[in-house]
Amino acid sequence: MRSRAYPLYFAGGALVLYGLFYVLPSLLGFYYAFTDWNSYSSEVNFVGLANFRLIFTSGGSSNYLLYLRNTVVFTVATILLKTAIALGLALLLTNGIRRLAYFHRVVMYLPAVLPMLVVSLVFKSILNPATGLLNTFLRGVGLDFMAQRWLVDVNWALPSVIGVDTWRGVGYIMVIMIAGLQSIPKDYYEAAAIDGASGMASFFRITLPLMMPVLTVT
Repeated sequence: MRSRAYPLYFAGGALVLYGLFYVLPSLLGFYYAFTDWNSYSSEVNFVGLANFRLIFTSGGSSNYLLYLRNTVVFTVATILLKTAIALGLALLLTNGIRRLAYFHRVVMYLPAVLPMLVVSLVFKSILNPATGLLNTFLRGVGLDFMAQRWLVDVNWALPSVIGVDTWRGVGYIMVIMIAGLQSIPKDYYEAAAIDGASGMASFFRITLPLMMPVLTVT
């Protein structure tokens, strides 16, 4: 009995944190969806499905469709960008850059472990239209026309958020991709090279098919 419970000592802390910062907030969010709580009042009244009916009435339907469209665009764009960039970086660090490969992996993975609050504050400062680093740089090199109100302009707010989320999440997927690439037997590539296959042919006929399970999971 003791041997079976022993692994729980190691997983217990992670499970507690997962419960506190993911499960509990999710349950509370589900509960508050059926109340009239406005996030700052101490008064909470159960209203049933009134909030959900409001989505489709009193002009709420147009906003709902806009929110739904933005959510779909954000989800699809971040998935495609993270996967493509992570795969490219994984290939580069596995087959291309040999020198200081471990250092580069750590640097590229670092954004994934940063708290979202820190990332938000940093990029809010960088993308500030008046004093932000990005616009300051663009104006400094004579590209004033490219300076935008990144988080305010309706045409740039969503792309900006997509870019920030991609930057933060690509390192985590890259590590998974590297593990998948390292699991592919080298004999396949050696046999392909003997048969005269180019690097591009090896990628599409060996790497990509064998990486599909990893790509599907990520």
